[in-house]
Amino acid sequence: MKKIALSRRAFSLGLGASAVALPFGSFAQGSDWPTRPVRLVAPAPAGGSLDRLARTLGDEYAKALGQPFIVDNRPGAGSTIGTNAVVAAPADGYTLLMSGVFNVISPSLYARLPYDYLKDFVHVAPTVAGSNVLVVRPDFPANTLAELVRQAKAAPDTLAYASAGSGTSGHLTMELFQRVAGIQLMHVPYKGAAPAMTDVLGGIAPMIATNQDAVLPFLRSGKLKALAITTAQRIPAMAEVPTFAESGFADMVVSSWGAVAVRRATPSTIVERLRATTHNVLREASVRKPLEADGWELMDMPPADLEAFARKETARWAQVIKAAGIQLG
Repeated sequence: MKKIALSRRAFSLGLGASAVALPFGSFAQGSDWPTRPVRLVAPAPAGGSLDRLARTLGDEYAKALGQPFIVDNRPGAGSTIGTNAVVAAPADGYTLLMSGVFNVISPSLYARLPYDYLKDFVHVAPTVAGSNVLVVRPDFPANTLAELVRQAKAAPDTLAYASAGSGTSGHLTMELFQRVAGIQLMHVPYKGAAPAMTDVLGGIAPMIATNQDAVLPFLRSGKLKALAITTAQRIPAMAEVPTFAESGFADMVVSSWGAVAVRRATPSTIVERLRATTHNVLREASVRKPLEADGWELMDMPPADLEAFARKETARWAQVIKAAGIQLG
């Protein structure tokens, strides 16, 4: 499986000092963590990509750390409801956040959030990076991205695309695509990815950009065709799908990344233990191989780089949101 940012060896070396120190920190605050069940907040509905990852990690954490890890789905308002639930909980390591790209999008979408994501949270460990895939029905009259762009330029504001909702990663991916391609499309937001995908499959909406794991079954069955994927290079799970970059749009590298986060005041002993555990469980074959089959890539990134990455992502999506004039509240 392709690694993001740094090699596994480099990341493991970065963990080494803290991992070795743990057994000797018996008097440090939180050194006996966890002594009771831990809540893992997923700010998304049950059954989706984030929920499945949270449940996989929760099961593995429980095996490794000896306490139940209970997934608490708190969807709504662009992940802000679930995220705020973690901010409201004590910074004691018993309430974790399944974080991701949605958390760096929200600050620019909502004018008055009850928290500051970059200041209030520390990223414990990266998890996986996915992609968005632009898909259409097999009978759609374009087989390549270039053909779609030509059609859109010939008839501005007539071709529509569906999304899981305003401000979602798929929506912003298409807003970015319009900017770099110099085209104008019609946005049709839905209340979730499932109804949006249903209408694309039914021919009601012409196209959608959404996570690779959501479209893989339909690509394999021939019910959809893919025009481009937002990864920097093609991925093994859909090696036949060209990237936006190789199709001439170098700025269209978009990642639907994830991370485990906690409140910034959480004791460092807990953070380090959870960081090491996350790194290890994601590399178990029973966890890694199913993720790889669904097109996910493991993220290897030490803490400082992950924090810098989140800040860069925040600034990037702020520019896209501002240019598109999107404001949700």
